[in-house]
This record gives sequence, C-alpha cells and structure tokens, in this order.
Amino acid sequence: MSNSKSHGRGRTAYQLAAALSAAATIFALQAQPASAGLPSPGGGAWDFSQKGAALDLTGYQVTFDDEFTTADVACYDWAPVGSHRWYVYNNVTIALGAVHCTPGAVGANVSPDVFVNNHLLVLGAHRRNGVWNTGAVQTFDPHGEGFDQQYGYYEASIKLPAATPAGVNLWPAFILDSGHVYPGTAYEVTELDVLEAWSNAGTAYDGYNQVTLHSWPATPANLSILPTHEQAPFMTAVKAFDGNWHTYGVRFTPTYWTIYIDRKEVGRYPVNQALMNKPMWMQLNLGISPTTLPSTANADYWMYVNAVHVYACMTSACQ
Repeated sequence: MSNSKSHGRGRTAYQLAAALSAAATIFALQAQPASAGLPSPGGGAWDFSQKGAALDLTGYQVTFDDEFTTADVACYDWAPVGSHRWYVYNNVTIALGAVHCTPGAVGANVSPDVFVNNHLLVLGAHRRNGVWNTGAVQTFDPHGEGFDQQYGYYEASIKLPAATPAGVNLWPAFILDSGHVYPGTAYEVTELDVLEAWSNAGTAYDGYNQVTLHSWPATPANLSILPTHEQAPFMTAVKAFDGNWHTYGVRFTPTYWTIYIDRKEVGRYPVNQALMNKPMWMQLNLGISPTTLPSTANADYWMYVNAVHVYACMTSACQ
C-alpha cells in the first residue's frame, strides 16, 4: 500500500459538530437524506448516457490497497496518533448510533464495533437497553495524517444484511470528502456519497443505493446553515441490502465524477466548481437512521468490507 500524503485542512463537516458541541457529538452530513428544492452543484446534472459501460483502468496504478490481511486502525480522540490506514473517532455519534474506541489503541480491536477479522473489516451496529452503538472509519484525521488523493478511482467491496425487521433502519455509507473544517472559518467542501442506503422496506428508499453529490461553496462553518447547500442525488437500480457483495466505486477526473457499481457505470456528473478539484479521503460507516423506532430489544447487524482500493491515473490517456 502506498499512502498519498495528506494536506492538513482542519475538520470536515463530518467532524464539525464535534468541535462545536461540548458532548463531542459528530453531525454527519452524509446522515441526512437529500432534501428537495436545493440547487445542484454548479447547476449541473447527472448524465446517464453511458450507463452500463464497463470500468477500464488502463493507465491506472494502485496507490491505496487494503484487503484487511492485517489491521492498521487507530483510535482518534482529538490528539495526534500518527499516520495510519484508518481512524476511528472516539465518543461521537452518527444519527442514532454512538461510536466508541479506546484512545491510543492501534490494531484489530480499537473498538467493539470496528475490527478486522478473517480478512474483513467489520463495522457493527448493536442495540443494548435501547441504546445503539455503531462502527465508522475514515482514512484521514484533522491533523493531516492518513490518506487522501486528488483524482483517481476509489472503490470499496461491501456486503450488507439482506433485510432488517420493521422499525430498524440501518444507514450505511461509503463517502468521499474533500477536507476538514475548523469552526468559525469559511470553507469549501465537496462530499460524494457513493453508497448511501436505508434498510427498512417501509421507507421510500426500500434498500436501494442512492448516490448524492454535495457541495458547500464558501459557506461559514455554522451548524444552523449546514443543511443549506448544493446537492444532486439519484437512486440507482442496485439494492444494497440483498446480502450479496457489491463494489461501489467512483472515478474522479478534472472533468467528471463517474459512479460505478459492480464496475459498471451508473451515472456521471461534471466537475464544474473549483472546490471539486481538491484531494478526497474516504469514510465507511454503518449508521442508524433517526427513523429507527425506539426499542429495548437487543439487535446485532454487520457491514462487511473485504477490500478498499484507490488507483491513480499515470498517463494522460486516462484523464
């Protein structure tokens, strides 16, 4: 594995609320459905004219390769922990699920809900006594350690449960983010939700994968206005909650974001804002939607990841 050295850029919107809240609660921008009426980034639109085209990585070279034969996962608690492949943030929340880990720990068991076992990254979601705990990892921390990359192809191979009972709405995601944000500063952030799905068949989404491109152009870092941004969602025909392995990928070039599922194109969006050209880092999480009904019943669910790969274009022919 080769790490593209990151560029220290403060906290992203994913960590913003943690910095603003005394309880260190993370507000995940990914953890909200696309809202009606918001403008699309740069006034663009998803293009489906090349749907079904096979992925071609001619001219690309692997720059990040984790098939989880070993564990390089660190617990991050707002103090530098050095460069690692993955970071778990301690004592934060994603929607209804709390994320916990052991500060200072590095290895296979930094968190009860994030661990590497049998060549798999396992992210758990567990309810005990009415309280949800969940797993989340990312490749970058606010101190500029970890992995990010400008342009290339990013892919994760993921398996989700076939179904969940009525009232339990899992909210998994595979996300690319362009930066970190410090409170009180202006910032420009791009977020691409390559995988975002809801498990409960009682919702309008019915387990299918939704892709959303989010853009916050030069927005003050203020929680009250975070939902006001630009976004472009579309629902794919791939059911994420089918109990099968699927690959979720995006090719990022100076001209397009191109989404692939199982290495077939499903849509592309123009790179039409300067802020979209920043290096991107990756997140994986198994969140719990706020639509999940209260219950004291024990529950255990798992999101499995067997590979995460990133490629860089090494020739002008693949740009």
